[in-house]
Amino acid sequence: MELLRPQPIGIHSGAAMNLLVPNDRESAIAAEQLLRGEIPTRFPRSLQFYEFALQGKLTEAIESVRSSLLDSAHSNHSTFPQNVHRATGEPTDLLTYNLMVLERAAGQMPTVASFQDPRLQELANLVAYTCHAIAEPGPIATLDGELRGWALATQAAAELEAGHDVAARQLLQAAVEVTEPTSPLLAAMLLSQAAEIAQFKSELPLGLIQQELKRAIQLAHRHTLKVFEGKLWLQLAMLLQQAAGTNRGALKEAILAFQAALQSGIDEQSDPLLFAEIQNSLGLAYLAMPASETSAQLRTGIAIQSFRKALEILKADEHPQIWARVNMNLANALQHAPSSHPVENLIQAVEIYEQILQVRTKAFDPISYALVTINQANALAHLGMFKPAMEKASEAYKLFQWYDQAEQATAARELVEQINVCLEQRGGSAMATATTSAGEGLPDGPA
Repeated sequence: MELLRPQPIGIHSGAAMNLLVPNDRESAIAAEQLLRGEIPTRFPRSLQFYEFALQGKLTEAIESVRSSLLDSAHSNHSTFPQNVHRATGEPTDLLTYNLMVLERAAGQMPTVASFQDPRLQELANLVAYTCHAIAEPGPIATLDGELRGWALATQAAAELEAGHDVAARQLLQAAVEVTEPTSPLLAAMLLSQAAEIAQFKSELPLGLIQQELKRAIQLAHRHTLKVFEGKLWLQLAMLLQQAAGTNRGALKEAILAFQAALQSGIDEQSDPLLFAEIQNSLGLAYLAMPASETSAQLRTGIAIQSFRKALEILKADEHPQIWARVNMNLANALQHAPSSHPVENLIQAVEIYEQILQVRTKAFDPISYALVTINQANALAHLGMFKPAMEKASEAYKLFQWYDQAEQATAARELVEQINVCLEQRGGSAMATATTSAGEGLPDGPA
């Protein structure tokens, strides 16, 4: 059987990830778009099943393939020679393979079939393995190009599940090499997975992982799947931020990568939560920049603006955890911002901390509650409201002590002592700066 090559296998999500495109002229045109990460505006009749699969309509996709199989059977029993069907219609083997993929994705018992083309049999075994129907992926002796790359990626997933991180990365790297010439976008996706394993599962140098991500971005940039490219930029930005510390040059590179993620198509409409996460991370990157008198106010202002953009999307009842994190970062930025109106900033910070405490409750998460409380106590003290500041700081200290948070307890005790001095002086002088390392989300780290 002559199989259309290259195939958009592995690029699109859901059942479409394993489907194969038939070898006819109209389908080949659509396949070129699918390889670029695009969704064709019009699917030919021979690809209706693929369109349904992309939409998550598995029942309709299965019926479409079964209808084509019936048409194929009628064609083969007609008065026309069989080679007419072979030249103008879909080979039955390919239809049967796609039917098996869709049936497994829908949780149905797959159609029993044997394939004349060994490539289809090997791919069918891979799908059966991913659906836990068989114990091992099986051999991939006849697969090449993007088909082999996708098979190696499946084997890599099996190794990763077994805890063999090094073997998984090696398989993914081999998959990238055979895939890149025919399916660069799939190669970029596999590079991203390899970099993620290296970042979280191994001790490889961060510079090497950054190189892999930059290569993936170059491959993805040739195509139109912009949200994926944006996610690659975000992955790189987070890695750069992690490695930067307070290095100004490295932080600038991270900021540029965050901005590239936004410019690549991640916005409030395409992926609201991811957009909010990027804005939050961008704000933290600005705050982490080494302070200088000429730029501190501008940096902090941009960071505060980023946090506010994120909060335009987030709702406390819908996204309580990220909403609390971003609000914590905003309140801390306001509290420590160099400003011509510090009192207004401090009042706003105290109010935001109070809102966070409605989500990070003492009963649900006492340590997070204490972290918010100690920051609020610090802001209240700077406002000269020493009595409520003392109550808050003492409460935080007791919680840190109770839950064996020694470092935070020490910071809380120091704040209590400073407030006590101010109370004894009856507020006669402004309280000395009492910035505490107990607060999560301060400029030296995320909330």
